[in-house]
Amino acid sequence: MFAVSTRTNTLLLVLILAVGIAIVAMLASGARGGPLDPTGPPASTLPQVEPRVPIDHVPFTITQPGSYFLTRDLSGGASNGISIGASDVTLDLNGFTLRAAAGSGFAIYDAFSVNHGWVIRNGTIEGWDDAAINAPNINGARFEDLELIGIGSSVTKTTLKAGQDVVVRNVHIHGGAGDGIAVGDNADVEGNSVVAKSGAGIVSSGNFAVIKGNLVKASGANGIDVGNSSSVVGNSVIGSGLEGIVSLFDTVVIKDNLVQGSGTNGIHVFNSSDVEGNTVVGNNVTFVFGYSGILVAGTRNTIAANHVLKNNVDDIKVTGNLNLVRGNSTNHGVTDFGSNNSIGPLVNYAVIGANTYPDANFY
Repeated sequence: MFAVSTRTNTLLLVLILAVGIAIVAMLASGARGGPLDPTGPPASTLPQVEPRVPIDHVPFTITQPGSYFLTRDLSGGASNGISIGASDVTLDLNGFTLRAAAGSGFAIYDAFSVNHGWVIRNGTIEGWDDAAINAPNINGARFEDLELIGIGSSVTKTTLKAGQDVVVRNVHIHGGAGDGIAVGDNADVEGNSVVAKSGAGIVSSGNFAVIKGNLVKASGANGIDVGNSSSVVGNSVIGSGLEGIVSLFDTVVIKDNLVQGSGTNGIHVFNSSDVEGNTVVGNNVTFVFGYSGILVAGTRNTIAANHVLKNNVDDIKVTGNLNLVRGNSTNHGVTDFGSNNSIGPLVNYAVIGANTYPDANFY
């Protein structure tokens, strides 16, 4: 009787275990929701890494889009350094120096192709005769985190020349002949320095440029020169050989800049422009009659709330018509050689007392 009961219990236990294993297997199969042997590999969840092409010698020619990088310091000879004949190219100098001796060409060159989508960054370019970067036909590019030293062998050269829709940021240029930065339409030039160039500091030959927060010091020609509908804001322009900030075009905003020690005019505007909140000190160092701290040559400009002090001959001179000059502080007052201009009254600080003169120009 006992043996029969034992066999019965054993059979029941085996049956229970079998049923349990079947249920677990069925649940596991349902959780996978597919065949036990999938037809292909699982999709990767990692981002795809762009392959990078090393550059270990110059001259070097880029003919395909992609990402390129320097592997070490490189020195060039009489030819160009890196020629780029493609769009959508990223060139990382990788913290290294691209150097050349006298008689060299362009360090980085666009071969007069119409390209777009360049990024050039992160390194030093030194000693090239023609340019550090020559890309006058580029349409859309970024140039950032660069040191450009001793570039240019004559006044006709430009250290960094680019086309339209470009960004130039944290680029520091020192020494050499010619202009520092030259750009076209819709350029954003911000947070750069151009020091001791024999030509101009920053030139925007196109329209709608934003020139912001730059240092231009000891340029041989104009400090900053811009086209129509541009903004020049928060820059320091010191010791320019000719004019500090100039635009002979229309609808320009020149605001909150320091302009000091220019050879001729500190600021020079033409038509329908706003010149506001600038500090313009000690300009016209050549002491020539006709130059001034701020020269207003055209029509319908607003010159307001500027500190225009210790400029030789004139602080503010107006030769155009229909301009508004108000709320400025000066040493020499406002000289009006035009007609139909609205010039706020000239008030001496010593006699202001408790009165307010919202439109006055102070001396």
